[in-house]
Amino acid sequence: RLRARSLEVSLAAEAMALGILQGLGLTPLNRIMGAGGKFYLLLPNTPGALKLLESLRREWEAWAWEMGASLLPHLAWLPFSGREFASFHVLLQRLHQKLAEVKLRPLGFLEATRDSLRPALRPCAACGLRPAREDEPGALCPGCEREREIGGRLPQAYGVAFFRDDPPRPFYRFPALAVGLWSGSPPPHALHVQRGWPVFGPDGLPFEVKPLLGHLPTMAHALRATGKSLEEYQAWVAEEGLWEEEGTGEDRPLTFSELAALSQGAPYLGGLLLDADRMGEAFATGFQRNGHSLATPSRIASLSRSLEWFFAVEVLELIRNPVTYKNRLGWNDVEAREKAAHYPLIYSVYSGGDDLFLLGPWDAVLEFALDLERLYRLYVRHEALTLSGSFQVFGGKTPVPSMARLLQEGEAEAKRQGRGRLFLFGQAVPWETLRKLRRDWMEELRRDLEAERVSKAQVYRWLGLWQRHWGRKGLGEAERMRYKPLLAYALRRVREKDDGAWKRYLDLLDHTQPPWQFLPVWVQWALYRERR
Repeated sequence: RLRARSLEVSLAAEAMALGILQGLGLTPLNRIMGAGGKFYLLLPNTPGALKLLESLRREWEAWAWEMGASLLPHLAWLPFSGREFASFHVLLQRLHQKLAEVKLRPLGFLEATRDSLRPALRPCAACGLRPAREDEPGALCPGCEREREIGGRLPQAYGVAFFRDDPPRPFYRFPALAVGLWSGSPPPHALHVQRGWPVFGPDGLPFEVKPLLGHLPTMAHALRATGKSLEEYQAWVAEEGLWEEEGTGEDRPLTFSELAALSQGAPYLGGLLLDADRMGEAFATGFQRNGHSLATPSRIASLSRSLEWFFAVEVLELIRNPVTYKNRLGWNDVEAREKAAHYPLIYSVYSGGDDLFLLGPWDAVLEFALDLERLYRLYVRHEALTLSGSFQVFGGKTPVPSMARLLQEGEAEAKRQGRGRLFLFGQAVPWETLRKLRRDWMEELRRDLEAERVSKAQVYRWLGLWQRHWGRKGLGEAERMRYKPLLAYALRRVREKDDGAWKRYLDLLDHTQPPWQFLPVWVQWALYRERR
C-alpha cells in the first residue's frame, strides 16, 4: 500500500497535466517543467482554455474531497505576453504568488453547509480518512484495497498508461483520465504511455520515459548479494524473524528489516535524501549572456528534462546496473563487483525532479551517495551546481514519516552550512573532504579495529574527548585545546600495540585539519562497519 500510495501522488500531477494538454489538443511538449508533484504548462490564453482550466479545477477538488482530502490539488494560471517570457524568473515569481493565493482557499468548490458533511461511518483501518467498505474491525476502504493490489503488482510492471475509457484493472481514476500499470506490451488503446526504463523501440504509441515505478529490491537481489541458495536464504530469514507473511518467490520485495540485516557491519537501515543546489537560480538567471536573455520555452524545457533524466533515469540505472558506470567513475574490477552485488538492494522511495529519497542497507546507501555525487558533477559540469543532502541510520522498524522528517532536518543543516555537503553522524561535510576521510581515515581505522591494533575502547575515548572539548558550543580557545595532551596520553596504548598506527593517529593533534574537525563522522562510520 505504501508503494502504491507513493505512486498515486506522482501520477496525480501527471494525470492533471496530461488532462489539461489533451483537453486543449496539445502534446506533452507544452509541459515546460514537470516533476515532484508540480508542473508548468505553456497554454493558449483563450476563452476555451480558461473555461477548461476552471472546469478541471472544480473536478479535481471534488475528486480530492471524495478521496478524503489527503491529497490537495492546486491549480493556478497567469496570462502574459510573449515578450515577458524573456524574464522567466520574474514570470515564475508572479506564478508562484498566484499559486500561493490559491492554496489559501483549498477545496474552494465546497460551501460551508451541513450538506457537505459526511455521515459517520467506520473509518478505513489503513488510511483512517475514507469510510471502510464494511462495518467490521480491520476493514479497508476501496481505495486502500486498490492500493494493496497495485502495490503487489509493481515489481512486475513495465510502466504506466493513461486512458480515457476502459482501463485495465486495477487502475487509478482521476478526473478526465484513468491510469493503470502495464507489463509486456503497452495497451494498444492507451492515450499515452510512460515507460519505466529507457527503451526507445517504436510501437506506434506516444510515450515518455518516466521511471515513476522506481526500483524495488527483491529476494532475487538478496540471493545475488549473499551468494545463498533460495532454501538457505529462506531459512536465514525465518531464523532471524525478518519475514512473517506468505510469499517465497524470488520476486518477493524485501522488507526494511531484511535490508537492514543485509548491511555489512551493524544491521541498520540507511536513509539518503539529496537535493540539487541552486536549480531555481539556474532557471532564473542561467540563460543570460552579455546582458541579453536567451530564455526560450525550448531551452528551459530542455534544462528541466535533462535534470529530470538524471534523477529519474541515471539514478535508477546506477542502482540497478552499477557496472555500466565502471569506467566513468573509475572503479577497479573488485569495486565494480562489490557495487553490482549491493547497490540493487537500495529501495528508491522517490527519485525525480531535482531530489531523491532512498532507503537500503546503510553501508551500501552511504557508498552510493559518494558515487552519485561524483556522477552528478560529471553530468552538470558546473562547479556551482552541487548536491546537498542528509544520511541517517535507522532501525528496520522505524516509521517512514519519522525517517523522512529526520532526513529533511539534516538536509536543511547541510544547506545552511554552505551547500555542496552531506549531513551524516551529526556533521555537514563537503563531499571531497568526505571522500578523503573515507579513504585515508575510515578505512585505515576499520582495518586497525579488525586487526585489533586499536581497541574500540580507545576509539570511544577519542569520541569522548572530541565531544567534551570540541563539539560543545560556547567553549573558549583554551578549553578546546585541552584535548591535545589528553589525546596524546590516550594514544600511548596504541603505541604499545603498533608503532605505525600510533604515528598515523598523532595527526589528530592538529586541530586545523579535517580528521580532527570531522572525527565523529569517520570514527562512527568505521565502528558501524566493524560492529557484529
